[in-house]
Amino acid sequence: ASRELRAFIKKTGIPVTTTVMGLGTYPSDGPLSLRMLGMHGAVYANIAINHADLVLALGVRFDDRVTGKLSEFAKNAKFIHVDLDPAEINKNIAVDIPIQGDVKLALHMMNERVEPKKDIGPWVQQVEDWKKEFPLKFTPHEKDIVPQHLISELTHMADPDAIVSVGVGQHQMWTSQFWEFREPRHWLCSSGLGAMGFGLPAAMGAQVAFPDRQVINIDGDGSFLMNIQELQTCKVENIPIKNVVLNNAYLGMVAQWEDRFYKSIRGHTFLGDANFAEIAHAFGIKSETIRLPEEIIPALKRMLKHKGPYVLDVKYPYNDKSRGHVMPMIPSGHTYLDTLLDEEHTLREYWRKQGLLND
Repeated sequence: ASRELRAFIKKTGIPVTTTVMGLGTYPSDGPLSLRMLGMHGAVYANIAINHADLVLALGVRFDDRVTGKLSEFAKNAKFIHVDLDPAEINKNIAVDIPIQGDVKLALHMMNERVEPKKDIGPWVQQVEDWKKEFPLKFTPHEKDIVPQHLISELTHMADPDAIVSVGVGQHQMWTSQFWEFREPRHWLCSSGLGAMGFGLPAAMGAQVAFPDRQVINIDGDGSFLMNIQELQTCKVENIPIKNVVLNNAYLGMVAQWEDRFYKSIRGHTFLGDANFAEIAHAFGIKSETIRLPEEIIPALKRMLKHKGPYVLDVKYPYNDKSRGHVMPMIPSGHTYLDTLLDEEHTLREYWRKQGLLND
């Protein structure tokens, strides 16, 4: 339904945000795009949906990673919910106008009937102001690789029709945030299933299905270990996927929650400093290891130029709250006002200092 969605947005001028499963349905760098919302979504997307007076929800589940505290989610909005599965409608959110049906067909019918509306200019401008005030960003480091930096470089170096897969963890969220998704079906993510190890076999399947397209698996060390034996299959069958392993020797997302909510008490989240380039070499696969920021672009060029399967082992230190966490972050069960903008500061605190919030 991507084509119908784009036509609807063009006709109405309504800003659009997506869940992690919907990335690519509308260009993430489009003028009305709010990118991804939710726990690790763009701050401006979460602000916008919580200030909206109408939410048109197309094929979404309103899961907890999107809504946060359910009773406070977009509480001033009316909801129109289109979904093929009637069990999803009114399951988590009380809907004002339920529509059971195919999203593509529903959008086609709406496009035939809806009239262009020109009186939402102030709203669109407000949303644009939020986008400028709260951009997705990262801070480069002189000596260590910052994963968001690598992903930002790779998205511009990859082919326009490249397919990207991920496992589960910090790398998954950083890719969701910093990859430029412009078309549907370019993104392979286990999403709500939370399946570590998904990235490698998903990339293999995509490469076999589309042998002439570039397929890149961006993985974490924990997820990559789940199905690392499939490198043998890649070698034997010459499946030329490119594996970028963000290797910080930790189960990074679990460690992040330990740091945030459990006084940094470690529950076997340190994996050890594995050398994935050497492991790939043992399978007969071209590989290399990088550690420094200046190595990023040359290594990515070598990887993308190589005709066969490839493993790029990207070593960087796990840092706790200083710069090792996925930000922004809405803690589970909280509202968008509790968004951690950085290591220590919340949106609530920021707006209080500006006199925009009195609660």
